[in-house]
Parts: sequence; structure tokens; C-alpha cells
Amino acid sequence: MRKLAIIGLIATNAILAVMLVGNFLKPETAHAQPMGMSGNVLMTAGAILGTTSDAVYVVDLTNRELLALIYDKSKIDEVRILGRRDLVRDLAYGATTEEEPDRRRRRR
Repeated sequence: MRKLAIIGLIATNAILAVMLVGNFLKPETAHAQPMGMSGNVLMTAGAILGTTSDAVYVVDLTNRELLALIYDKSKIDEVRILGRRDLVRDLAYGATTEEEPDRRRRRR
């Protein structure tokens, strides 16, 4: 009886080992979006000065835009766009010339 139990345990371990190795050898299927679709975004939440509401800030890396979105509590299931910024235009100002910061200082 004891010999039969040991053989059963060895057989069970062998089957489990084969199943474990089989899981590592099987390639995983990738589930990703097609490349042409928009969806390359970063999102974060943050406070809005002067209000009790928070906004969701979305950086669209494909279109290089920053969006500020807020959930409108007065309307059911509606998200409003508070603002949109073109990051290429906004960030290009600092990289143009060294004279630009001096001109800004004189205006103040």
C-alpha cells in the first residue's frame, strides 16, 4: 500500500511538472491596440484653484496636446473640456533664443 502511494505521488508530481513547463513554453498572445488608433495618453488628477472640484489632466502624446477635463455634476454623464493647450507651441517658446527671457524680464 505504501509503495502504491509513493508511485501515485511521483506520477502526480510528474504531471504537475509537465504542466508547469508547458505554461512557460507557450507564447503569450499580445492584446494591444492597433498602432493607428489614438490612445497614447497620460492622465493625472489635480485640483483647480478657486473651486472644490478636481480636474483630470490628459496629455495626448500623439497630438501633443494638454487637455483639462472636469465632470459636470449638473448634467448627467457629461465631461467638459476646461482648456486645451498645444504643447509644441508652448514649449517652443523657451527654446527659441536667449533674448526671449530678457525681453520678458523688461516687461515686468
